Amino acid sequence: MLTEYDSQQAHHDHHQQQHDQRDLYHQDQRDQQQQQPPRLTGLERGRAIRLMRNGDLYFPGRSFVINQRKYPMLDVFLDDASQALSANFGAVRCIYTPKNGTRLHDISELEDHRTYVAAGAEKFKRLQYYDIAEGKRPVIKDRTPPRLPPVRRFDIEGRALKLSRSENVIIYVYRNGDPLTLPAKILLVKPTLQNWESVLDEITRKVSLTSTAVLKLYTMNGELVTSAQQLEYGGMYVAAGKERFKRIEYPDPKSYSPNSSPKMSRKS
Repeated sequence: MLTEYDSQQAHHDHHQQQHDQRDLYHQDQRDQQQQQPPRLTGLERGRAIRLMRNGDLYFPGRSFVINQRKYPMLDVFLDDASQALSANFGAVRCIYTPKNGTRLHDISELEDHRTYVAAGAEKFKRLQYYDIAEGKRPVIKDRTPPRLPPVRRFDIEGRALKLSRSENVIIYVYRNGDPLTLPAKILLVKPTLQNWESVLDEITRKVSLTSTAVLKLYTMNGELVTSAQQLEYGGMYVAAGKERFKRIEYPDPKSYSPNSSPKMSRKS
């Protein structure tokens, strides 16, 4: 028969067992919380941005969602952007703000629902990127300087045809300071002629300079060309980077026909 002491001891043991069970339950809850992944932050939920191509008047932009798990660093995002944009300037190396051209250096600087400009190694080109993203027709201001003296040009069907805004143009471009290479024949179509930076980009693709893009275009007399309206159909020009125009004896264009594939003439 249980004594009063035994009854009290049994009651105490029962309460202690319940207390131990509650401790084990709370410990298990804490362990589960530690094993669960952390809640998604605003960065991990993703930020939607639009990326424009530097200097491109007609590209409406490409949308991206920035997520820290997918893009832990800016360099990772640049690799993805390079493949998605397929820009003429090649790999995307820089991201700029569209209005002031401020360069971003960290993935965290990209803000939700904002527009940015992707560029390669070239400088930021100021355009109305917000209007371009909305599909508005870009307005190009005419800042044509006084017309320069005529340049040496091919004679096309007995006469030189001057460039009109309503037509394409073919020009021939030498490499600055290169006396051995004949000029490259370059077709500039109407959309390209609407923007001088686009003209220089097209010349860069056709004329391979040693270590830089084409930044300047000169007449054969060494005059700097700064507008597509200064170009003449069949005109001869010299492409350069940052360096000055080099006055040398360039190959004579009269020694071959512009419609044939020119070959290098060897001097004896």
